[in-house]
Amino acid sequence: MNSSFESLIEQYPLPIAEQLRHWAARYASRIAVVDAKGSLTYSALDARVDELAAGLSSLGLRSGEHVIVQLPNDNAFVTLLFALLRLGVIPVLAMPPNGRWISTHWLSWRNPSLTLFTGKTTQSWPDRWRTNTPACVMFWSLERP
Repeated sequence: MNSSFESLIEQYPLPIAEQLRHWAARYASRIAVVDAKGSLTYSALDARVDELAAGLSSLGLRSGEHVIVQLPNDNAFVTLLFALLRLGVIPVLAMPPNGRWISTHWLSWRNPSLTLFTGKTTQSWPDRWRTNTPACVMFWSLERP
């Protein structure tokens, strides 16, 4: 095994979803993520991840299912990614600039349990794509009032 890889395993021995709990306990008040709208501490991120994971679980998401995620790199994306991983859900990550071809191709390819996009991503989708996909398409935002 590569020695630099082994050192990473020693440094981060936990699965990433569990690692966040460790970081939240150790660095509670430190800034974990920052985007144009603000920042979250490790403890706030961990709490939001728990809240979102519970909500996604109540929608029926289960470990091993696929969810397509096409969101920009911001605090909501980080929160969602950790929530999915905490549930054991397999995120299929799609970059928003890749456009609707990638989105619709992946919808049929992965047969996801849920698909999460921003409203901007789907505004230009023809109605037939919104209604004739093999997935439950959910327009989602983590924005808080």
